[in-house]
Amino acid sequence: MRALDVLLSLASWLTDEAKLDRMVPYIVDLLHDDAPMVRLSAFRTLIQVVRLFTLLHSLLLVLILMILAHASYGNYTIKCVNLS
Repeated sequence: MRALDVLLSLASWLTDEAKLDRMVPYIVDLLHDDAPMVRLSAFRTLIQVVRLFTLLHSLLLVLILMILAHASYGNYTIKCVNLS
C-alpha cells in the first residue's frame, strides 16, 4: 500500500499520457488483489490519480470506468489518444 502512496506522489509530476499509459494499469491490476485493504487503497489511489488529469476529465473518467468493467480478464493495454 505504500507503493500506491509513492505512485500517487509521482502522479503530479507526470503527463496525462504517462499516467494513463504507465501508472493506471498497475493500479487497476491491484483492484483484483486478494487483500481487501489493497483493493481499497488501489481504488482510492485510482480516483486521486484521475482527479490529477488536466485534460478531458469526463472522457478519462469514462475510460477508467470502462477499464474497470473489463479488466478482470486477461491482459489489457491502455493508449492515450491525442485529440488536439
